[in-house]
Amino acid sequence: MLLFYENSAMLFAMTASQAPRRKQAKPQLSQLAREIGVSAATVSKVVHGHPDVSDKTREKVEQALERAGYRRPATARPHSGYLEIAFRELDELWSMEMLRGLQACANEHGMNVSISELHTLGTPSDDWVEGLIKRNPVGVLLVFTDLTAEQAAKLARRHIPHAVSDPRGNALPGSAILRSDSWNGGVTATRHLIALGHTRIACISGNRIAAGARAREDGYRFALDEAGIPFDPDLCLPGEFTSKTGYEQALKLLRLPNRPTAIFTGNDLQALGAYKAARECGLRIPEDLSIVGFDDIPTAAMMAPALTTIRNPIAQLAHKAGELLIAMQQGQPVPHETVFPTSLVVRESTTAPPTQA
Repeated sequence: MLLFYENSAMLFAMTASQAPRRKQAKPQLSQLAREIGVSAATVSKVVHGHPDVSDKTREKVEQALERAGYRRPATARPHSGYLEIAFRELDELWSMEMLRGLQACANEHGMNVSISELHTLGTPSDDWVEGLIKRNPVGVLLVFTDLTAEQAAKLARRHIPHAVSDPRGNALPGSAILRSDSWNGGVTATRHLIALGHTRIACISGNRIAAGARAREDGYRFALDEAGIPFDPDLCLPGEFTSKTGYEQALKLLRLPNRPTAIFTGNDLQALGAYKAARECGLRIPEDLSIVGFDDIPTAAMMAPALTTIRNPIAQLAHKAGELLIAMQQGQPVPHETVFPTSLVVRESTTAPPTQA
């Protein structure tokens, strides 16, 4: 079962469970309530996860509880039974692979998956974080986005663990980081083209905000340097991990006076766009132009010709993220970072360069 939330516009209501009172906790909470100028009932509602407290007041109480070192009882408001995944946009084929992996994990644990669409590659809005707290999932997987320290602290106080796939920068302590070995993938793709005899090799990377995009481009540059091929900045263009930017940037490359004989794209969608650009320029793949993608989404094998690409275990990564979130929710220690190996899948889109480009 899936639930979809667009920038926290849709929320589902939950009934909070009534937690048994702890005799020794009541005086402590009453004192804390007096110190911060709210009622003991308000503090109790926050402790037990009742939704009828304003965000401002809830945050005030949460911070006071944290300063006091108070730990919520295990019988506080139960989590929803959902794992949530947050994408920038839910219109990319690889996102379906992420969703498939997380859903498989949820099924194994008798859970469901909810989906958020953030419409940003940067930090999610505070409103989205507040909506997430109200939805109260078992944990959340963020894709290509990072939380601020304050946002992460809010989730931690509500015992909502988070994992990040391919963060933009250095992830915060307490989060689980999952990434593919993008640098090695970039090296492997470029070495493959070099071994075929190419020296005019272009790269259409992803959005350089994403660490994975930077790593793939760095791997490409390393392989060139390793082979003694000078790096040409005119042959290395940024992208957005979309077929549209793959098409637009490939057109620029193929219209150069000394065009490349091969292109390495940051993902398979950009390779799809490069296919279109090659056709418009009257070039045959691979006879006139070799193309290597990245991800190995199901569509890659169905392209004409079938795409040579770097296999990225997307579904496996998402499945592992779900396992880590569940373990974190149960208080088990988990590795701070998990790296998944990538590998080359040779199909029909690469061959030796033409004698004259």
